[in-house]
Amino acid sequence: MTSTFIQHELKAFWRSKNTGKSIAIRVVMSVLIFILFLYVLTLGFFLDKILEQALPKTDLVVSFCGIILIYYLFDLLMRLQLQELPTLRVQPYLQLPVKRNALVRYLAFTALLSVFNLWPFVLFVPFV
Repeated sequence: MTSTFIQHELKAFWRSKNTGKSIAIRVVMSVLIFILFLYVLTLGFFLDKILEQALPKTDLVVSFCGIILIYYLFDLLMRLQLQELPTLRVQPYLQLPVKRNALVRYLAFTALLSVFNLWPFVLFVPFV
């Protein structure tokens, strides 16, 4: 059922009157996100050296835990403001004989593909 929803999303995208503009915006945004990922990845690799220079008298683990706390608070605020929830895309299916569990699984799957979910891995895995 999830594949059917994805097929409907693709058909709606290609049949839209602003398809060319949407493709151009997605290409530019993907290049910018790729550059941002490279910056975050290099920050992840050099985070121990940056923390040693910025906070020389504190323990590295304590300062890292403080940064993680601030990061997750900032991430929560960013998600509340910037993450698009795909609930409006599912609204036409509510009146059709489609199981609610399939709709919820599709919403969870599309929310899982968000760029925000990759940031902690790109930043903290190279440091750890």
